[in-house]
Amino acid sequence: MQRVALPVDSQGFVRRECPRCRRQFKVRGGPTDGAIVQRYLGRHLSFENHQEIARDDVRSFCPYCGYEAPADEWCTPQQRAWLEKVADVLGREIRYEQLQYPWRTLGANPGPTFVAVPPPDRLPEMRSEDDDLRRFSLFCCAEDVKVDTAWAQPIFCPRCGSEHTGGHERRIELHVDPLQA
Repeated sequence: MQRVALPVDSQGFVRRECPRCRRQFKVRGGPTDGAIVQRYLGRHLSFENHQEIARDDVRSFCPYCGYEAPADEWCTPQQRAWLEKVADVLGREIRYEQLQYPWRTLGANPGPTFVAVPPPDRLPEMRSEDDDLRRFSLFCCAEDVKVDTAWAQPIFCPRCGSEHTGGHERRIELHVDPLQA
């Protein structure tokens, strides 16, 4: 059995893309990613247990523009294309197993008038994630997000939407005057 998961970078962050401003960022990978994959495959494969697909009630915010949308809308075009290829391969595997069933169950009876073509042995792979964005810590939800290295405007928390000062690191100086006796 092969694992189907969105790729993460060396620190466990998954790439996302805002459906409105089209800027890319990264958030920590987690259970939401598995649910996104499950829902996507569930929409593109025919099966009977639709009630087993996780509901999409998680909403996220864009760290750049603050746009709010359901978790499924944040996949990059590359992730969508890869998930489509995975769904295609899994669909072929399902059809193959369905067509092979008569061959396995008929025994000595006359054979069917078709030949089942086996699917590929492996699922398509997506390239691994680069460590190409700047990490920014958000105190509101104790989360980290990775944004473009040149981004110096406010950053919105992907989880709650709170706005944070996102400029480059600031230096704080403390001047202490000596006490007069």
